[in-house]
Amino acid sequence: MFLVIGESLQEIEVLATEAIDVVEDWMREKKLTLPHNKTEIVLISNRKARIPAGECFINSKWEVRQLGVMIDDWLSFSSHIDYACGRAVKVISALLCILPNNAAISNSKKRLLVSVFTSVLRYAGLAWVMAMRTKRNTFQLNSLKFDVHAGV
Repeated sequence: MFLVIGESLQEIEVLATEAIDVVEDWMREKKLTLPHNKTEIVLISNRKARIPAGECFINSKWEVRQLGVMIDDWLSFSSHIDYACGRAVKVISALLCILPNNAAISNSKKRLLVSVFTSVLRYAGLAWVMAMRTKRNTFQLNSLKFDVHAGV
């Protein structure tokens, strides 16, 4: 992952192309290849870019996932909120499928489920700090309810 900063879209395209070339040269020396179809870029603005890389072009996206953190084009981290909330619900649902299906869930199981739920949501704390600056993200997190008895 690298960061390119420029005054204009043209400058960003030139600097990004140069950075990709440097990475490709290094990889060639190590007898490795860079898969351009898996390379992603996000432009922090309301514009889109198209960066030449090898024989193809890499089109910028509105959001990318890097190490489990969704980074969007305005750094609002709204995509990360959506991703993390959905992931937490899926993890709890998977845990409930493997736990014994008793009518009453014991306190230790409740603590386990709540602990896992909060751990998934707490991942990438800095993104959460940035995301909570918008009302939409705060509302979404506050509306996410965890009910052990109902599953989620």
